[in-house]
Amino acid sequence: MFGEFRIRNVTHNPDEPWTVLPNEIFDEGQEAYLKILFQGDDVIVPIAGNYFLGLAGNLVTDPSSTLSDITDEVPVANGYARQPVARSGAGWPTVEAVAPYYRAVSDVVSWTASGGDFGATFTRLFLTNVVSGTAGLLFAFSAPLASPKLIIDTETYEAQYSAYIL
Repeated sequence: MFGEFRIRNVTHNPDEPWTVLPNEIFDEGQEAYLKILFQGDDVIVPIAGNYFLGLAGNLVTDPSSTLSDITDEVPVANGYARQPVARSGAGWPTVEAVAPYYRAVSDVVSWTASGGDFGATFTRLFLTNVVSGTAGLLFAFSAPLASPKLIIDTETYEAQYSAYIL
C-alpha cells in the first residue's frame, strides 16, 4: 500500500494544477490500515468518524515515527485546523483503477487564512485519526514541497489524499 497527497493554491486560479507529493506510510499507519481493512476495526477510525489532513514543516523519516514526532504543525489560528475526511463514501467518493493499481481518493479539503496569515510555513502534509493533539496515529506523511509555503490572509489551499493498493 502507498499513497500520495495533492495540494494547490486556488486563491487566484480555481483550476490551478495539483502539486503531487508521494508519502511514507509509517509502521503505525500500516498496522492501523490492516486492522481496519481485515479485522473490521472501528475504534481506530469509527465507521461514522473521520480521518484528518494536517500541515507541518518538519522532516519525519523514521518508519517508527508517531504523531508526537510532528513538532511544527501549523498553529491553530487564523483559520488553520486539521481538516476532516469522513470514513465513508462521501469522504472517499472515488475508488478507481489506475493501471496497474486501484486507489481510493479523498474528498477535497481546504484551508483559508482569515484574520491574518497562518502562524507558520509548511512543507508537508500528514494524515491522522485525531482532530488535534498527538494522542492519535500517524497514517501518512508527505514528501516535502519544493519550498516552504505560508497561507496568507484570504488565501485558500486545497488538498486531498489518495491511497493505492498494489
